[in-house]
Amino acid sequence: MATKQSASVFTKYGDVLAYASILISVIAFFADALFGGKNFMSGGDNVAFYSFVPYLEQAKDAGEFPLWVPYIFGGMPSLASFLAAGDRTWDFVGQFIFSFPRAMGDLFNNDTARLAIWYVIYGWGVYTLTRVKGLSKLIGVFSAVAAIFSTFVIVWIMIGHSTKPVSMATLPWILLALERLREKFSIANLFLLTLPMIVLVSATHPQMMFYIGCGTALYMLVELVTRILTKEGWVDVLKAGGGLALAAVIALGSHADMFLATREYTPESTRGSAPLVQSQKNEQDQTGGNDYEYATNWSFSPGEMFTFLVPSYYGFGNTVIKTSRSAPPQRANLYWGQMPFTDAANYMGVAVLVLGLIGMWHYRKDPFVIFLTVLGAFSLLLSFGKNFPVLYDIFYNTVPAFNKFRAPSMALCLLQFALPVAAGYGLAAIAGWASETSAASRKKGLIVLVGIAVLCAGIFLFATDESDYKSQVNDAVTAKQGGQPVSEQFLDIVYNEMHADAMAAVFYLLATGGLIWATSRGLLKPNVAVMLFLALTFVDLWRVDKRPYEPKEGSPEANVFTKNDVVSFLQSERAPYRVCDLSNAFPANWWAYHFIESVSGYSSAKLRVYQDMLDVAAPGPGQRPAPGNSGIYNPFLWNLLNVKYIISDRPLYQGVEPVFRSSETPLLVYQNDDVLPRAWFVDSIGVQSDKLTLLEKIRDGGFNPRRTAYVESQFAGMQSCGADSTSTATVVDRGNQKLTIKATTSTQQLLVVSEVFYEEWHAYVDGSEVPMVKTNFLMRGVVVPAGTHTVEFRYQSPAFETGRTISLASNIAAALLGLSALGMWVMQRQKGRQQA
Repeated sequence: MATKQSASVFTKYGDVLAYASILISVIAFFADALFGGKNFMSGGDNVAFYSFVPYLEQAKDAGEFPLWVPYIFGGMPSLASFLAAGDRTWDFVGQFIFSFPRAMGDLFNNDTARLAIWYVIYGWGVYTLTRVKGLSKLIGVFSAVAAIFSTFVIVWIMIGHSTKPVSMATLPWILLALERLREKFSIANLFLLTLPMIVLVSATHPQMMFYIGCGTALYMLVELVTRILTKEGWVDVLKAGGGLALAAVIALGSHADMFLATREYTPESTRGSAPLVQSQKNEQDQTGGNDYEYATNWSFSPGEMFTFLVPSYYGFGNTVIKTSRSAPPQRANLYWGQMPFTDAANYMGVAVLVLGLIGMWHYRKDPFVIFLTVLGAFSLLLSFGKNFPVLYDIFYNTVPAFNKFRAPSMALCLLQFALPVAAGYGLAAIAGWASETSAASRKKGLIVLVGIAVLCAGIFLFATDESDYKSQVNDAVTAKQGGQPVSEQFLDIVYNEMHADAMAAVFYLLATGGLIWATSRGLLKPNVAVMLFLALTFVDLWRVDKRPYEPKEGSPEANVFTKNDVVSFLQSERAPYRVCDLSNAFPANWWAYHFIESVSGYSSAKLRVYQDMLDVAAPGPGQRPAPGNSGIYNPFLWNLLNVKYIISDRPLYQGVEPVFRSSETPLLVYQNDDVLPRAWFVDSIGVQSDKLTLLEKIRDGGFNPRRTAYVESQFAGMQSCGADSTSTATVVDRGNQKLTIKATTSTQQLLVVSEVFYEEWHAYVDGSEVPMVKTNFLMRGVVVPAGTHTVEFRYQSPAFETGRTISLASNIAAALLGLSALGMWVMQRQKGRQQA
């Protein structure tokens, strides 16, 4: 009786229990972070963004939506560069969707909770998709857990790639909505498709958006072709395609403010223009596209497919090692493959791999399984990049903007989705063998077991050939290190890690083969077998996933952004100034957290004029250009860029004493006595149309910037500008999007402002707009007539304003879809009650 009641409860509440088990698995994995006050905010893109949280909060309190951030690179667009965005209240649908993960982060007071929820949403989507495709509840849980804990996917939260889990979470829900839309084209199903599309766009990760778009397109293509061949339902696929196009328009429109602002900014950024001085490592075209070699740096390779079985074969990545029995464990990146580096192997669990291949073969005529197979093959081939460019070259040479991506291996996210779902089909096939209990099914189980045994023998032979393996590692690492020898200790550590993983792979493979064989012979009931596979896979992935797992205790403020005595010293200065940090003691954009303006920082799309300056003039007088340079070592530039303080962890000049010595850090603060103010008048104006020559003049300090400024062409009023040694210019007000200067001069003069030139800044003299002149290659200039005047600079973005209107309209359209669907559902329920 108890067994029947349990079965009844599972039948009735099985889906709820399944969703709960997926949630619990994620909570269990991140338990110490969620409940122990730990977080992963100590590195990666998360820190670069988190630096701007106070800036965004301050703007919100002031009732301003910030479009310009003054705290890095002397200032740059924030929204248009995808650097930081305030609360986009007009995007109310997206705000509503994201409010739940944010609430979880607030509830736990931990950003890990916010990101972990997206893994749960992803798992729920995979589970729901498998259920819609007819797989059992237990199999659905297996596929969901396998998809979440694929090492390639779960590591994102650990390395600060916070937008990738959000993007990935949308894929199963998009496919689910398309399935529903194909079966029945309705307002409700169109709305259900629009929601994950909005989330995908909101994640603002262009490369992930592209790959998920490719996966969606492949789904539609496979569905269309298979149904044309079967002459059944192909019109419904076209209807779903039309719904997909409409949902994409609404989703993209919901972020039109960002996209239109970005479209205006891109030609002026490093992502949309070529540098003055090309890098030997990365030559960019006029659209900012990367040359082939640079774009394919992170190419997966056919050989590295062995990491699907032995995750440490190429050194794994970030992991904990012991150099000796007595030494404490320490972290190291042991990766020695062809990519520059990687944090973790592309490991999805050996059981998932075996079952996925079985599912793809057994259900090879099923349209959805055909899609999974095509998706996996597409993902793998594209990820090979330069190492097997049969597919990659087509995309690189023909798809617009594809050459701006620089990590072909990221395409493997699609494979890491396809295999866990296909593995569910594999489990269904094995369950079918158990139900048949025929000679044919027993033979299939035996064939799989024998094949796995042969594979294990091969792995064992590879793993025990120590000298050959060490030789491969030595050759690869020596080449990476430019010929430097590799220590024997390093070779021993890498080999021992690989050997342990290989033996573990043999164990898990044999366990997988044994379960398949036992199930096929009817020795295990299907549900028991699924539960054993689930446990086996969870343990297997757990042991590998925990290697790069290293949350830090305390909040991001305590771990990363703690205010020190250097910050206190700098914040005592009230006049406008910038700092140049030569210490590399803090993560990128760190100073922005404390509202200190810096001439350095991190952005994937900084202004081109600024990067050109860094490449040519920043290295210092007489130095060769250094493409990709990020540091400013030129005192002449410190003066021009209003750098009053230089921060270093070592003596700057012999005989020069710092003005502040930190007692909390090893930092020294030096004052630049020759610094120019934020704004000043010059007596003469030179013209230099050749940009490289002008940068070289700045590099070498070939003029007195207090008296002379250079422009790239003649401008109206230039000839009338004179000199006045008594003229003054004082900053009286400044903010993110405005700068006000009180200027006094006895004659018309050119006012030079040490702010980065960008077209969306507009200059006003006493309230009337005047032309802004590009000065000293990257600064703003404005002609001021004789007398005392108020000079004001305001940031205005018509593209953003137009986009905001479109975004609001798109959100209204999405909301109307949802309300219409809700209204129709209510009417149908009422009609059903009346008929009953």
